[in-house]
Amino acid sequence: KLTLEGGIPESPKDLDRLECLEKLNLLSTKITHLPDSICKLKHLKDLKLDPYWFLEKLPQDLGRLECLEKLILSECVILRHIPDSICNMKLLQYFLLPGCIAIEKLPEEIGRLKCLRELNIEGTNIRHLPESIFELRCLRIVGYRLLLQSYGLTSPIQTAEDETFFYVELILDNVAVTRTRSCSICQHRYLVGPNVLMVHHGG
Repeated sequence: KLTLEGGIPESPKDLDRLECLEKLNLLSTKITHLPDSICKLKHLKDLKLDPYWFLEKLPQDLGRLECLEKLILSECVILRHIPDSICNMKLLQYFLLPGCIAIEKLPEEIGRLKCLRELNIEGTNIRHLPESIFELRCLRIVGYRLLLQSYGLTSPIQTAEDETFFYVELILDNVAVTRTRSCSICQHRYLVGPNVLMVHHGG
């Protein structure tokens, strides 16, 4: 385990020398870019950036971290893009983006993350869920109420109007047949049918 914390202006460029590193925490640093060498940490299972106000971009080859199980990007307020390569992280179980207000979309092929169990998009600017996300099994999503409702994800529990976020659990049938409808308010399609299961309020 390695933790870098405080006003560190840049991360070590030779991180790849820590061949057996399994957990890396970068906390409240001033690092703007992660070095490409981080992608060579073949045994890394847990990468946490929290809070990470100065991070501008992630390495394009971040998906080379094939053993990664948990990716936490918390309050990366100027980070705008999630590289498509993360869809190569076959063991990823937790992908958390709370407070990443500049993130507007997820990789379209996120459905390739077959081990994904929790996705947190609370506090992001994401207004569209990739259609492939509904290929995942037993996925828990934390996100904006209106976004999730626009996809037909409604709660069996009565909730107050001022409650903004939902915890949504999707348990998709292996052979579920899904219909689509138009949503004129949000101007995109949403899914209805057997894919809509339990929703828990985040309180």
